[in-house]
Amino acid sequence: MRSYETVFILSTDLSEEEQSALLDRFRELVANNGGEIVEECVWGRRRLAYPIQKKEFGLYLIWYINGTGATLDELHRQLGYTEQILRYQSIRVESIADEVSAFRELIKEPADSASEADGESPQEDTEKGSKEEGSKEEASEESVA
Repeated sequence: MRSYETVFILSTDLSEEEQSALLDRFRELVANNGGEIVEECVWGRRRLAYPIQKKEFGLYLIWYINGTGATLDELHRQLGYTEQILRYQSIRVESIADEVSAFRELIKEPADSASEADGESPQEDTEKGSKEEGSKEEASEESVA
């Protein structure tokens, strides 16, 4: 069995009950086709980069799935038929645990940087300083040569 990361965008027009029923249907579909959903992450309601079906917002979800190619093909087929799914994409991943931790860091990162008063961490200042010093040293070496 291979590991996959599937991202899909649900329409925000659905009620909580309709969202739950739709997701349950897809969970059952994956299980019936020999797959297993290892991890589910809700990215949340986000503005779309461009309007899709005259919608400005969507509910982003990420599923980490173990399954065969046939499992993924059937999931894609059903996602494509469902009008409430605005977009979807799957990629193969080597390690689900690594991908989940990287995703959680990605989500956590904007909240951490927003809490900074000046917008930059002290570590970034140190890195910038060392890069600038390295540039000055290179420039002085070139002028000597």
